[in-house]
Amino acid sequence: MADISLIPKEYKAGFSFKTIFSKIGTFAAVLVLLGLLVYGGLFLYGKSLKVNLEDLQNQAEELNKKRDVDFEKKVILLEKALGNLKIVLKNHLYWSNLFSELGQLTVPQVSFSDFRGTIESDGSITLSLKGSVPGYTYLAKQMVSFGQEKLVSNIEASGINLGTQGGIEFTLNVNFLKDILLE
Repeated sequence: MADISLIPKEYKAGFSFKTIFSKIGTFAAVLVLLGLLVYGGLFLYGKSLKVNLEDLQNQAEELNKKRDVDFEKKVILLEKALGNLKIVLKNHLYWSNLFSELGQLTVPQVSFSDFRGTIESDGSITLSLKGSVPGYTYLAKQMVSFGQEKLVSNIEASGINLGTQGGIEFTLNVNFLKDILLE
């Protein structure tokens, strides 16, 4: 007898368990194979990284053996000393600048016999200058000369009296800004 079926052949062939399992099985096998390939590749890559790491560690140990620790300590100490020297030179006070300025500001008829300098807490310099002049006019000119200088912040005259050898003796207290001692 002829096999009679009301389901068309195309539906009947697509629904068979054999074709479903063969497609799923093939897909699963491909996925498993891909997973194994990826795992194997990562495993080999990890081993090569470990070998490279060991090589780098060995090279680092060899370089550490070649180091001259005493020389390194000397270089570090020298670097610190140079840093300290740089600070000292930056903050070094150049008294020659003050003497040069004082020489330019001094009126020719004025002679100073005593010089005392004090560095104040703000960095300014107070000079106590004892001197003598032939007359009051020259003392006034000297005070004006100091007063016109931008680095002078204050001038005070004291102890003005007649000198034993003639002329006038005085004491000038002149306050210079700190910038005059810096280069």
